[in-house]
Amino acid sequence: DASTFVTRDNALLKKAEKSFELTKVNVVSPTNLLIQLRELSEKQISAPVRVSGLDLEWRPLVSGDFEELRVDSLLRSKERKGKFIETLNFFLLHDDRYICDLLRYKDEIVAIRVLENRSNKTITMHMGRVARSPDQSMFGRFLIADTISKAVEQKISMVEFCKKHLAVELIPDLIEMGFVEHKNHFTRFCLSIHTDREKALFKIAELSPESIVKYRNIPDLQLEKWCSPLGLEDTALDCFLIPIKPNYAMDLFDRDQSASDFFGGKIKVLLRWKNVYYRSKTHHKMLKSPARILWYVSGPQHQEIVAISHLDDVEVGSPKTLYRKYRRFGTFEWRDIYRTCNGNPSVDLMVLKFSHTFLFREPIPRATMKAIYQEHRMNLVVQSPSRIPTGIFQRLFSQGYPVQS
Repeated sequence: DASTFVTRDNALLKKAEKSFELTKVNVVSPTNLLIQLRELSEKQISAPVRVSGLDLEWRPLVSGDFEELRVDSLLRSKERKGKFIETLNFFLLHDDRYICDLLRYKDEIVAIRVLENRSNKTITMHMGRVARSPDQSMFGRFLIADTISKAVEQKISMVEFCKKHLAVELIPDLIEMGFVEHKNHFTRFCLSIHTDREKALFKIAELSPESIVKYRNIPDLQLEKWCSPLGLEDTALDCFLIPIKPNYAMDLFDRDQSASDFFGGKIKVLLRWKNVYYRSKTHHKMLKSPARILWYVSGPQHQEIVAISHLDDVEVGSPKTLYRKYRRFGTFEWRDIYRTCNGNPSVDLMVLKFSHTFLFREPIPRATMKAIYQEHRMNLVVQSPSRIPTGIFQRLFSQGYPVQS
C-alpha cells in the first residue's frame, strides 16, 4: 500500500514520471521527500507579492514549480542541470534560513532569487538567476533594484550578492547600480537616513569594514547615489518638488499603486532603473541637474509625496525630437505628448531624466507638508515644480523615512 518510494538511485529518479504512470508510486529523493513533507506541514504558504496588476508577481518557490521551470535558460556556462536543482533543493530544505522566491510574468517564471536576512542590518542574496529571453536585461535590473528596495522597506542598510550562484549577466548592472566588488560577493549600502558625510562613512565602516576604503574619497554626489536613498546634509544639491498625476506615477515608479491596480502599470517602464518624465517647459531655468526630486502625486484620491529620485539631466527640445529620442523610456505615448504641449507640436517641451528612485516608507500627506512649510513661514506650492529649501527637505526626508533604530 506504499505510495512513495525513496531512493538516491539517479537512474530510477530520472524515470519517476514513467514509474508513476505504471505503478502509481511516487519515486523521490530523500531531499525532495523532506521538502514535500515540510510544504505539506505548512498551514499556509506565503501569499504572492504583486508587483504590477495580475501580470507580474513574486511568489514562494515550491518543489512543484520544477515541472514548469525552464532550467536550461537559468544555467550558467558549464553548469549541470542536476547540480543546479540540487542547490535549489538545499535552499528549499532550509526554509528556516532562506527565502526562495520566483518572479512570474504572465504565465512564465522569469527569475529566481534566494535571500537570507542574516541580521536586521543585511540582506544576502545567495542565488540570483534570470531566464534567457528578449527581456532578460530588464528583469535582471529589476531583480537587483527590487532587492535593494526590499531592504529599504525593511529598514535594512546593506545588501550583499554572493558570487557563488550568481548569474554573470547581472554583474555589469550591479556595478552600475552602486555595488562594490569583493572577493566572494558584491556589496551595496542603502542608507535611508539624512546625515552628514562622516556619519554616513562611519555607518558604512560599521556594517562592512572591508568596504570603507572604496568610499572615503568619492564625491558627495557619488556617495549619495551609491548609498541611495541616503541624503547628505553637507551636499550642495538642489531639491525639487515635482507634481505628477497618479496614472503616470503608477507607470513610472509607484509600485504600491501598481500592485493594487487590476491592470497595473506599464511593466517595461515600471521596471526601469533610469527613466524620463515629460513636462511643459515651465520652470526650466530653475530645474537644474544634478539634484534630488520628491514626487508629489496629485489627484482626488492621491495628494502625497510618495518617492525620492536623483535628477540626472534636464533636456528641452521639440516634442517630436524628444519623443523619438526617449520613446523607449518614460510612460508617455504621442497622444500624451500632444496633450502636454496643448496640441501645438511646435512648442518646446522638457524632459526630466531621473534614476535611483525609492518609495518612502511613510508617504507624506499634503496636510503634513503644509504644516512643515508653515513652520518655516513658507507657502506650499504643488501645482508646478518648486525648489525645496534645505531645512524643509530635511524634515520631509525624515517624515518619509522615520529614524532607523
